[in-house]
Amino acid sequence: MRLRTVGLAAALSASLFQTSDAVVQPKGAEALVVSAGRAPRMHRTTSWSRDSQMAALGLPGWTAIWDRDTEVPLRLWGPGVSAPGAMTDPQIAEAAARQFLASHLRVLAPGATTSDFLLVANQLGGAGDVRSVGFVQTAGGVRVLGGTIGMSFKNDRLIMVGSTALPDVSITTAATVVDAKRIEASAVGWLSTDGYPVKVTSAAPHRVIVPIVRPRGAAGTDVAYHLAQQVTVESTTSDVGRWDVWLDASTANPIARKTTIHYASGRILFDVPDRSPSGTRSPKVVANASHLINGMATMSAADGMVTWADGVASVAPGLRGSLIAITNKAGSLAMEMLELADGGELIWSKATEEFNDAQLSAFVFASAAKEYAKTHLNPTLPWLAET
Repeated sequence: MRLRTVGLAAALSASLFQTSDAVVQPKGAEALVVSAGRAPRMHRTTSWSRDSQMAALGLPGWTAIWDRDTEVPLRLWGPGVSAPGAMTDPQIAEAAARQFLASHLRVLAPGATTSDFLLVANQLGGAGDVRSVGFVQTAGGVRVLGGTIGMSFKNDRLIMVGSTALPDVSITTAATVVDAKRIEASAVGWLSTDGYPVKVTSAAPHRVIVPIVRPRGAAGTDVAYHLAQQVTVESTTSDVGRWDVWLDASTANPIARKTTIHYASGRILFDVPDRSPSGTRSPKVVANASHLINGMATMSAADGMVTWADGVASVAPGLRGSLIAITNKAGSLAMEMLELADGGELIWSKATEEFNDAQLSAFVFASAAKEYAKTHLNPTLPWLAET
């Protein structure tokens, strides 16, 4: 059993204006994100890399899952990069992470500079054999909401990279400064107009850059950036409600709001070989798999995220889903009961059990084959949407 509570996982999943896959809204509740203008996307569209594409980007042998709407890789894994001492010395790990970021900045965060990324996490997780280093994105000294890059080290090698960085962030400095009372009044007024009496609970508004990511169109990516002031409000009635609200820094006009009443979430990955059983291994995203979480069947999202009510979840990882179902004609399917903390990552490994390891590998690579066929061959093939 391997349980990884990766320190930067919460940051990696906090991309508020990029996806809501990881949150299940109660029936009748307001949408997770409400925009005052054109609505942001509510689901992420992904694609897999070609070997030739990764080689051209200076990452031969690596695999990537791309966010089609931002053209940024959500996750990369491959042969790894040697980083002697990274497991025992956090400074060595940070230096190695920053070197990788600098070498591949145009891939991980197009238009950014290395100084735009501030260290927020550098710690060992789980059994102490994985070190996670995480950065948050800024632009012009202002935090970019949801922008993060995280890197995982194992056995003194950088083995996995995740990015929710935003591309080509550009903002115009506010010509006028709107006072806090006007900002707060605008937030309260917007919610009240929509039928939610609220009061401000945050100490003071603070500046952030709000990215509104919309589905990719014929003209390419569609991402708008707003310099905003953020306030937190909560319901003044018996109906529970709490929101983060973003208002234009120059005018105090509403931009967007997000409810902060939500379920716990985490990510499930399978530890499988990269190419062959005798070669290197790394955790892989497990999409569209049905897992038992606290006794209830829960389908993972495209990025491996799952949700539950609250607290630490008891998880029985599954090998069946909406597109792939593993069958073991020689016996039963691999089973194990693990735990997953809110904001954490669970990595299921059967590396020392040959036949069980084959089941996990079959699920991961059959999923990858279907996704590849859908993306590169013929997306209309009926069997691609069947189990």
